[in-house]
Amino acid sequence: MTTAGNDGPVGDNERDTLLAPLAPFQVIVLAVSGGSDSTALLHLVHDWSRGRSPVVGSVVAVTVDHGLRPEAGAEAEEVARQAAALGIEHRIVRWDGPRPTSGLQAAARAARYKLLSGIAQDKLAGLGAEARAAIVTAHTADDQAETFLMRLARGSGVDGLASIPPRSNPAIGSREADRTPIELLRPLLGIPRCRLLATLAARSIPFSDDPSNRDRRFERVRVREALATLETLGLTRKALQRSAHRLQMAREALERAADAFEGRAVTSIAGLVYGIDLAALSDTPGETAVRTLRRVLSDAGGAAPPAELDAVEAAVARLVSESDVPVFTLGGCLIGVATEKGSSRAVVQVCREPDRDGGLPSMMVAPGETACWDERFYASVSEIHPHPVNVGPLGADWKALLGEFPGLDRLNLPLAAARGMPAFREDGKLLAVPLLAALLRDIGEVDAARSLAGRIGSTRDGLPTPTLSLRPVRSARPDRKRTDRSKNPP
Repeated sequence: MTTAGNDGPVGDNERDTLLAPLAPFQVIVLAVSGGSDSTALLHLVHDWSRGRSPVVGSVVAVTVDHGLRPEAGAEAEEVARQAAALGIEHRIVRWDGPRPTSGLQAAARAARYKLLSGIAQDKLAGLGAEARAAIVTAHTADDQAETFLMRLARGSGVDGLASIPPRSNPAIGSREADRTPIELLRPLLGIPRCRLLATLAARSIPFSDDPSNRDRRFERVRVREALATLETLGLTRKALQRSAHRLQMAREALERAADAFEGRAVTSIAGLVYGIDLAALSDTPGETAVRTLRRVLSDAGGAAPPAELDAVEAAVARLVSESDVPVFTLGGCLIGVATEKGSSRAVVQVCREPDRDGGLPSMMVAPGETACWDERFYASVSEIHPHPVNVGPLGADWKALLGEFPGLDRLNLPLAAARGMPAFREDGKLLAVPLLAALLRDIGEVDAARSLAGRIGSTRDGLPTPTLSLRPVRSARPDRKRTDRSKNPP
């Protein structure tokens, strides 16, 4: 955490220290709205990159026009003018999606990160598999303090009160976060807004003034106004920032504890059904138990809206205190307690609920393409496959497969997990169920596995390979980088 002892401009040495985390990235995407904070970021990054050797490969400033204010277009053009004067590439992108009747700022924020991530991916193309991109925003110590108070008003736990992390993943809300080479960095998080204003004033750099920053319809504006009163009680921005930083350290420690617990207490069958040792869950500290169940729900829940923290806490309390818990629904999943086959061990079973809210998705995937299905699996169709195929839930075909392949009984899959697994079809005809094929192969049912693997083609090396395949979006490693889907990034 960087702190400042004055209200003056950001100096050269301080700037280089603040922006040092950008050095490893081959692509840097600056989110520049034209307001004071992001305009200061644009100029600070320019000065920093100019003094680097070798110079950063690709810096691009991006202004997102959300189409919410008529003056936004002119503000974007001013950013373009300043970027051109600095020799920095600039792009203007527009949000063309539907506008919600509530939660407008959150929706605009989510759209902004998606657009910025798309540009980062474009810039990474052709740079090699090891290339990485940073999306850089100009969040300040003021933003941190405001977020802390907003989360406090909602009764947030440690994760929420840790507020804005210095770095995170722009794909929050998407399972692709574990695989993306893009990070979201906030190098100015320890700098108060007044110092960025002083930096601009010292160099006579103009910036735009968004009137929505004074619109009291928005919670953040009301909190910003309240901070002036709270500071008279000693509840300063700096104090709130310090608390948020300490909670971030606490969150990291809690995450490590959850990593260790997950590694010894959680099992998975092909990403379809998860098991948590109930005795271990009962014995572990409550915070670790809640984090673990949230993780499992996140992994199993696919594109379903994530469960609220209160509901997860209540679910853990119920599971560890009641002797006979009926199956219940949470976070798009079915949760129940079962006895593990071949032992007396009780496990909490969690799997995707296949029929809720209109059922699981169905999508067409063309030859040579890969698509993300239900935010749980990547579905790929080989370029040598003759036709596009549909990817959707196995559904009622599971019953027919049980009659055709008796070995499926040995997999001990819950009905919901079996019906909710992805399958490939063409004109309604079942072509392949790759997850079942892999599970059957593991238990020695080779012929059945071959039948369910679908069409087999040859690679350029002449090796036989299925033309239809799946891979999980999430890594199976317990120490994988985690993403909290419960909130959009600030």
